[in-house]
Amino acid sequence: MALNKEEKALLKEKKLTYHMMILCLVTCEELINKNAYLSRKWGNYLKNSVEGNSYEYYKQEWMDYREKIRSVLKEKYQMRNVIRDVKGCKDKASQEDVKRIVTLIDDGEYVLVSDSRQ
Repeated sequence: MALNKEEKALLKEKKLTYHMMILCLVTCEELINKNAYLSRKWGNYLKNSVEGNSYEYYKQEWMDYREKIRSVLKEKYQMRNVIRDVKGCKDKASQEDVKRIVTLIDDGEYVLVSDSRQ
């Protein structure tokens, strides 16, 4: 499940919640793991091709997104709890939503609001 309607409305208003950020981190972790696996699997075979480097590139891109989201959460929450919540979460955000949230973070155009789930 991606972001619900309420969270999509908050995102349009440039407001982020803890739950939205956790969903984004779940997506980041999944894509980092997937690209790391593909890089190891095909790394030697595709060593000199464009595809071989793309897995590493995408892995690094999603690691950068993860770090930006974590940096926002570090200000208010303990990382131990954030990591626990990410591991316990079965839902995830869409890649598009993650990129939109990271853009807001990069531009500094967001407000972290309290979440009714906390």
